Amino acid sequence: MSQRVRELGALLLLLTLFALAYTYNLDGWLISDDEGTDLYEVWQFQQGKIPGVDFAAEQQPLYLYAGKAVINVAGRQVAPLRLLSVVQLLAGSFVLALAVRRIWGNLPAVLTPGLILSSGIIAETSRIFRPDPMMFAWEMMGLAMVLMAAHTQRRRWWWFAGAAYGVAVLFKPFGVLPLFGLVFFFLQEFWRRRGAWWTVFQDGLAFAGLFLLVAGGGSLWLYGRTGFYYQEIFNQHAGLVQEIHPLFRLSVMLRYYGSLFLVNGVFTFTLPLALLNRKHSRRPATPMRLLLWQLAVPIVFIPFPRPFFMRYYIFLIPVLAVMLARQVQITNDNLARQHKQWTLLWVMLPLLFALFVTRPRPSSLLLRYETDSQTIANFVAAHTAPEDLLLSDYAIINFLADRASIYEASIIAAGRIQGGVITGELLIQRMTESPVQLVLLHLPGGEKGPDHLYYLPDYGRFRSYLDQHYTLLQTFDRQGQYIELYQRQEN
Repeated sequence: MSQRVRELGALLLLLTLFALAYTYNLDGWLISDDEGTDLYEVWQFQQGKIPGVDFAAEQQPLYLYAGKAVINVAGRQVAPLRLLSVVQLLAGSFVLALAVRRIWGNLPAVLTPGLILSSGIIAETSRIFRPDPMMFAWEMMGLAMVLMAAHTQRRRWWWFAGAAYGVAVLFKPFGVLPLFGLVFFFLQEFWRRRGAWWTVFQDGLAFAGLFLLVAGGGSLWLYGRTGFYYQEIFNQHAGLVQEIHPLFRLSVMLRYYGSLFLVNGVFTFTLPLALLNRKHSRRPATPMRLLLWQLAVPIVFIPFPRPFFMRYYIFLIPVLAVMLARQVQITNDNLARQHKQWTLLWVMLPLLFALFVTRPRPSSLLLRYETDSQTIANFVAAHTAPEDLLLSDYAIINFLADRASIYEASIIAAGRIQGGVITGELLIQRMTESPVQLVLLHLPGGEKGPDHLYYLPDYGRFRSYLDQHYTLLQTFDRQGQYIELYQRQEN
């Protein structure tokens, strides 16, 4: 067996193990607020409803079409939809590993996807049906392409990179974040290679052209099919923006940046290893400079008046994984030149340490299980007709019960309630226009307190309407959430 086959076999074996882990018990835990609203959006879209007309939609058309295709094939089930996220994640990891192998060799090629997929935050955000893991997967493919472009100095890789990042943006606009790092990189290249500035310009133009063609052209085509429904949600986001002092935004950025290392402790070894290896390392080659500029991207968060939570930093995890894998390779080369069997040790130790220190623990995510959500959904389905409406704190119950809701069902979230986008008066108006048969509320009384409808700015008005027109039908304990289900009174 050739060396090449053995090396690829090791990479495929590792990815197979992670594939088994990531698909295990895939629909065992159904309590995920944001995913629930996305499931509802995709299901309504698959039912022929028009986004922005029949239901409020905040996700991009490509995501809606992808989910619709899965439901058309596999039916209204959570597991196949989540599998769509996992498959793209694994594909992105594999493509990045191939690029790393081409540039630096087999050890970092195996270690890079292992470090990425060992991350608890990646396991948490990628085993659900959301646009974030799909965007992340295409960002990894884009990173692979730009590394190849920087390494080979061949323009076609910039074309591929632009297309990959364009698809990432089609899944979610925040897929544009890594492009700020590329802007920094090209500015440095213009200065560093000013004698060949025209070549650098053409490379940048090739990337930008394909990116705009895919992201811009794709958006125009997709929105042409669905109607431009995103303006409503964009205006709501803009209305929630608050004026925050730049120093406070800087502190928030640093806190989340630091938290990225706290929940992925293995990456804290990157800098110490780089310092130890500095005598054996040359000046950073072009691919490594490109990675370093990616680490500077969070500075662009500072001018923005809206917070960027931890999930917006995860595009840095593949960057950190490649950098750490490269430093581990240099360390291995320095310490084990005469002991090739040590290579396996240098792969296993970082991966085991990564799994041990990452938060949340991947094992707890893989093993958690609940049936309360499906129990509530079954009860709702048994006490309503298919055409009846359910107003719910959690849209996933609508999805599981096969019961639609009011127009705003997919945007009943804490941020919009606190910002006054969703009010009791608005809900009463909707419930009057289209009589809602059941109302599901998460109320105080359980281990986990409510954070949605209970905090309506005019909850008293909503509660009064509910007491006048609805009767308590049943209560549930949903993994510590105290749920009350109300039924409309017969006139």
